Amino acid sequence: MTVVWTQWPDLKLPAGVTHLPTDGIAPAAGDLNKVEFYVPRYMGGPAAIAMIPDMKGLKVIQSPNAGVDDVLKIRPDGVTLCNAAGVHDASTAELAVALSIASRRGFANFAADRWCSVGETNVSLPLPIPMWQ
Repeated sequence: MTVVWTQWPDLKLPAGVTHLPTDGIAPAAGDLNKVEFYVPRYMGGPAAIAMIPDMKGLKVIQSPNAGVDDVLKIRPDGVTLCNAAGVHDASTAELAVALSIASRRGFANFAADRWCSVGETNVSLPLPIPMWQ
């Protein structure tokens, strides 16, 4: 039986894999020695990996990020470390395109104007510098 911890309590796991209870933040202190497969909380920073040295039964760490330099510094000997290279490529590209369109269309000014109350001075942000002339 493989014991995993992730921040997501609703995963559909194959037979033979048990998901420890999760609060979405970190494994319970009493569960640290049970964790064999650990996925640190996404965007959790140092707190999400701080307990790794205390996981005595740990076999695999699946980082939710492409960069794993911080995890390498504390990874116990013999524990496999997997990164998430490529996982965020499509969403990052989509965000870049969306932000480019929003910038080009002056969305920041629209948003600033939208939040001004009636009677307030209308505060506008400077228009973006045109990318094409």
